[in-house]
Amino acid sequence: MNKKDIQSEKTKATIIKAAISLFAKNGFHNTSIAQITEMCQLSKGALYWHFEDKEDLLMAVIDQVRQEWKDVLRKNLKRNWSAQKKMENILDLFVETTLENKERYVIFIVLIAEFTEVDERFERALREGFMEFFEFIAQIIDDGKSEGSIHKDINTNLMAIAFMGVWQGILLQWLLNRNEVRLESLVNCLRSMVFDGLAPSLKRERIIAKN
Repeated sequence: MNKKDIQSEKTKATIIKAAISLFAKNGFHNTSIAQITEMCQLSKGALYWHFEDKEDLLMAVIDQVRQEWKDVLRKNLKRNWSAQKKMENILDLFVETTLENKERYVIFIVLIAEFTEVDERFERALREGFMEFFEFIAQIIDDGKSEGSIHKDINTNLMAIAFMGVWQGILLQWLLNRNEVRLESLVNCLRSMVFDGLAPSLKRERIIAKN
């Protein structure tokens, strides 16, 4: 890759980074091309050289955020770890990466609110992003069932959805109350809820038997 191509890729990355920040803060429809170029200190012509329009930029943003999260998981989770250790480390990664760059998560919540049942193309792209993570979590749960660290009566799909839903709720509550509560404290509560519910135990066996 020559210097011109390298600079072009840097410019494109700068535009995407600015768009992520502004879309997460203002939403897609309330963010203008002018705001994006102003943040990047670029001309509109430079932006349109890389992206056909704001919608094209949005697709690049969604792809970028999805790829960033997949990279985080691949780099930080070991194949030989137990299912419980993987789940615990995912929670640790949530905290670490959210505190580093909360826009990475906020943007999905904002865009889902904007595009669900409004624009099929973007809703599908967002749904695919969530499905990737859902399938990742579901596989860990199934692995835990096989190794005996997760109770076999757990419904894998429902538990994966619940795990994602509770995390999104915690993120929202932290954003609303971040001056009063630490994200780490909220995640530790989630950790207790998840692993007390997933792990097989004598007490749990008795509850199941009664039902």
